[in-house]
Amino acid sequence: MKVIIAPNALKNSLSAIEAAETIRSGINKFDSDVETICVPIADGGDGLLQVVKHALHGEWRTKTVEGPLGKPVEASFLYCPEKKLAVIELASAAGLALLDKQEYDIRNASTYGVGQLIVAALDLDIDHLILGIGGSATNDAAMGIASALGVRFLDDAGNELKASANNLVKIRDINFSALNKKIKTVKFDVICDVSNPLLGEHGAAAVFGPQKGANLKDVAFLENALAHFADVIQKHCHMNICNIEGGGAAGGVGAGLKALFNASLRKGAELVLDLLSFEAMTEDADLLITAEGKLDSQSAFGKAPYVAAEKAKQYHIPAYIIAGQAEEDCRDMTVFDGIYTLASKEISSEYAILHAAELMEKSTMQLMLDLRNTTKHKNHDQP
Repeated sequence: MKVIIAPNALKNSLSAIEAAETIRSGINKFDSDVETICVPIADGGDGLLQVVKHALHGEWRTKTVEGPLGKPVEASFLYCPEKKLAVIELASAAGLALLDKQEYDIRNASTYGVGQLIVAALDLDIDHLILGIGGSATNDAAMGIASALGVRFLDDAGNELKASANNLVKIRDINFSALNKKIKTVKFDVICDVSNPLLGEHGAAAVFGPQKGANLKDVAFLENALAHFADVIQKHCHMNICNIEGGGAAGGVGAGLKALFNASLRKGAELVLDLLSFEAMTEDADLLITAEGKLDSQSAFGKAPYVAAEKAKQYHIPAYIIAGQAEEDCRDMTVFDGIYTLASKEISSEYAILHAAELMEKSTMQLMLDLRNTTKHKNHDQP
């Protein structure tokens, strides 16, 4: 029997790597003859870099860059020499978590430091660049990233503008003459797990602005600034970025990178599973066990365990999930052949978080026992 163990992280308790080893331990205690392959997974948010590092033997690279408000920060990214790949998280250089709440300044915050990380990655031997754009403190539509890469945004007088949401409305021209040419030689994938467009009631300013400290006046200003930026992009790049799915992510970074560098906006789980060659691993497997902190209505919208189970189903492989907890309406998800939870009527979610490893191992052993009993019953019932 060959079992693929592919858990996501369980927030506040187990990393994806720890969850995988715990499930493996449970299987080995139940039956040491079972073949297990651990493939920790992620959807592009927390734990992405750890999962990729574990699977692809990546190296940490650290650089001092400008933070969202210009103060120096130490930011790290992942370099995978064998794959000629670099993986960067926007939040490490321009994340909201880098600021105290009283420091939130969405009009002046910039993604320039993220661009500096990209430049550092391009100086390495890579042909594939992945950027996760969750958790930003910014609304500059990637103006900062582009500026660090040599793109010059000019005002009416031909003066170069510093990257910020405040200056989006002042852009009259875009000059690519000093562009870092290496950005055009790599495959540029942007992990974008929201579908919000750039503008409108579901856009970058209206939805994400208030989360970054914007009041109603700020939201109106940011909406106008992004609309102006879209007009400039239409004129200079001949692209309509207003309705790109995910274009509103990270304060318009999705739309900006698509227009300026032809980056591909991709769902995190699909991209990560492709990187890990997950589908090839599952082809000859007998069982998939995945895990998630909470199984809820959002799980079916691109969460890694759900996507992994879908891929297993393509090869008629049973897929089971062990979740920290599961909403009742999720127990009918047909993509999973069985759902086990750490928390229950007898076990509180607080206790489950504190004792996740122990409970995960027990749940795995129970899952394997249930499978054995089911198989025995099936064999017994056959004529």
